[in-house]
Amino acid sequence: MDALRCGDREIYPQARTLREMQSVVFDKDWLRTADLDQTLYLMYRDCVLPEDRQIAQQLTVRYDITVLLPVRLGCEFNKTKGHYHSEYKPGLCYPELYQVLEGQAHILLQRRSGETISDVALVIAQEGQIVLVPPNYGHITINPTEKILKMANWVSTKVQSSYEPFEAQGGGAYFEVRPSPHLQPPSPVGDYGRGVGGEGLLIPNPRYNSLPPLRVVSAHEYPELGLRHGQPIYELIKTPQLLKFLSYPDELPYR
Repeated sequence: MDALRCGDREIYPQARTLREMQSVVFDKDWLRTADLDQTLYLMYRDCVLPEDRQIAQQLTVRYDITVLLPVRLGCEFNKTKGHYHSEYKPGLCYPELYQVLEGQAHILLQRRSGETISDVALVIAQEGQIVLVPPNYGHITINPTEKILKMANWVSTKVQSSYEPFEAQGGGAYFEVRPSPHLQPPSPVGDYGRGVGGEGLLIPNPRYNSLPPLRVVSAHEYPELGLRHGQPIYELIKTPQLLKFLSYPDELPYR
């Protein structure tokens, strides 16, 4: 696999294969004959440049790049496995900041409240736009196109990712699929499917006991945090206080 050069280092990616994603794939018929060793996405960890390593360590933050390949999971669009973040303190989990470097992203955000999901949103993000994953939200990134999706992110190095809730439920609150005359809807949780533009259709995951209405929103800026579309988020390391909230989420103006 191609390495990513970060100053004096070559960073090789960790590949996520279909074998590791089986539990969260919607199209089980396709899965029975699929190549489980095919790569779905690549994760380049800790891509901070040498001159910025010291300040990143002081801030306890990490800069990563994730590349989602333009493949399909049967009728479903390619996606990341999905995870929640560990707690900064009881009742408050760490956030994460993303930016689309290339392609288009649909980011599914879902908030847990006890054993139920209290909020679900699909954020539509274009190239150059940012997406803030708020505290206490699990998230999945979806590639809804036939092109590569490349994402950058800043996240606290204190974060531990929990994939188990998504694995236990067979995926996120919704699956994004390409409509097909052969697609049989599951027992619906609320309405069956919701168009989001283009080819995508969102289908509720029947393994969730109940789901709130789905919100489909465009990515927006956070000027109160100094976060704007089109400005490379890597450059935030030059203004360290703008990244502090990632390791100290109680300093966010909202949660």
